[in-house]
Amino acid sequence: MGDLNGDGIPDLAVGAYGDDDNIGGSGSSQGAVYILFLNRSGHVNATKKINETDLANSLGWNPLDDSDNFGISVSNLGDLNGDGISDLAV
Repeated sequence: MGDLNGDGIPDLAVGAYGDDDNIGGSGSSQGAVYILFLNRSGHVNATKKINETDLANSLGWNPLDDSDNFGISVSNLGDLNGDGISDLAV
């Protein structure tokens, strides 16, 4: 993904299409994407999970249904909007 947090070290995006938070007793195989922020030795320094909760908070609605498998495929699109940060397609 390139360097997403500005520390000069490339970071990774990992799809987890079977991930299931089961918030409120609903949701099955909705999926998630994990952003892995690496340190200089290549170990994970921090993580950010993007799932239905994050999408609902940012979009104002629940975009994922059961078996949506969000994260089954992820791709680096490069910097589409010119802000210096690589963009991600899920």
